[in-house]
Formats: sequence, C-alpha cells, structure tokens
Amino acid sequence: MLSKNEIKWIKSLHDKQQRYNDQMFVAEGSRLVLDLISTKPNDLVSLVATKTWILKNQSKIAPFLDIIKEITESQFQQISKLSSTEEVLAIIKFPTWSEAHSPNPEISLFLDQIRDPGNMGTIIRTADWFGIGTIYLSPGCVDPLNNKVIQASMSSVVRVKTIEIEFQNLKQRLGEHQFLGASLNGISYLEIDLKSPKIICLGNEANGLSSNVLGQCDQLISIPSKTLGAESLNVGIAAGILMAHFI
Repeated sequence: MLSKNEIKWIKSLHDKQQRYNDQMFVAEGSRLVLDLISTKPNDLVSLVATKTWILKNQSKIAPFLDIIKEITESQFQQISKLSSTEEVLAIIKFPTWSEAHSPNPEISLFLDQIRDPGNMGTIIRTADWFGIGTIYLSPGCVDPLNNKVIQASMSSVVRVKTIEIEFQNLKQRLGEHQFLGASLNGISYLEIDLKSPKIICLGNEANGLSSNVLGQCDQLISIPSKTLGAESLNVGIAAGILMAHFI
C-alpha cells in the first residue's frame, strides 16, 4: 500500500514545477505504461497498480517486481488524473539525450505558442512516426511532459527531443535551414523545393504564428483547400500533412 506521503508526492508530479524539480513525470494507462517500460526500462522509477492489473501482466513486469506498489482501486483514484481509471501508473525519469540525437536532421518543427495538450501530443507522436527526432518550442507552449500531452503522444515523448528556445535564437543556430511558416496566406507547400533542410513553423491554435515569427520566416506556406466551410485545419493535422510531404 502507498503511504500518505507517497500519495502526496505522486499527486505533486502533476504540477509542472515539481516535475522539473524532481526530473520525473507520471504516465497512466496500461498500454502507455507497458510501451514506456519496454522502450526505456532503465528510466522506470516506480510502478503503482491494482492487484488485477499486476496479475494480468505478470510476465511483462517480472523484471520490475522490486519497484511495484500494489494499491486498491479507491486509492488509485486519489492519484490518477484520468477521468476513467486504468489500473496502472508509472513514475518515469525525464528522458536524456546524447549530443548526436537527431534521427532526421534535415527537417524539424518549431511550435509557436501551442497550448492544447492533445495537439502537442499528436504532433510529437507524428514526428516520431516520421523519424523527426527534435521539435523546438517557443516559451509559452504547453509542457511536453504534461499528463495530457503524454496520453496523446504515448511513448513518443521519450524518443522525440523537445527544446524550448526563442525563435531568433533558433534562426541563428540553424541558419542553413529554410524556415517555412504555415499561414493561410502562404504559397502552396507543394511548390517548395525539397532540397534544402527545413524547419516547419506552426502557430497557436487560435491565432496562428505570431507576427515576430511570421516576419522572420523565409517563406510562408499553406495547404491548399477545397473547404466546404471550415475556416482552418487543426494544427496537429496540418503538421502531419507537412511532415509527410517534406520528409
């Protein structure tokens, strides 16, 4: 059983400041937890689960028996952030990265003030699918290790590196890249050559790219529309279309 202090500590990790102080995050749900511990077994700090889940997954969790805590469903509800409890929760160390990390250095993303956790998680998961190893975030983006982001991204959060950086600093660092700003007023992305390395810049769900970023992009691009009335694309969908094209 968990002690009151352990319950308090796990609940505290739902707070961003505490997560970064402890360099640990919470992952919930059977599929996500099993995926994470198979991907990064050495980063697992603790498993908290109901007896039913433990018995169901004995063979998969055999290497971690010394760090498993069994709790009741009522206790689990005290520490879970999910609306429907899924019987298991893991405490995972923050991912660490080598200097050489970047599976696809020819393309990356810059996300400007993305606030919705579902969108952030979807973009990270899609980048993982296409082998895009690094995503740059403006200050003010939702925390990529937020519980809801992790749910949407699954275990991709430990494979795709996210770096918070001011746009002008990124331009200085990656001056050889062509910065493409997604905008309703841009030229079709299909007209852009595929030769030079790219940074795809995507903006806030409600307001798009900030004027500062728009003014510094090398080219504004758009996704041609045959809309029946929709004003714009969801930023996660737009990101997926552009990633699929430019890889």
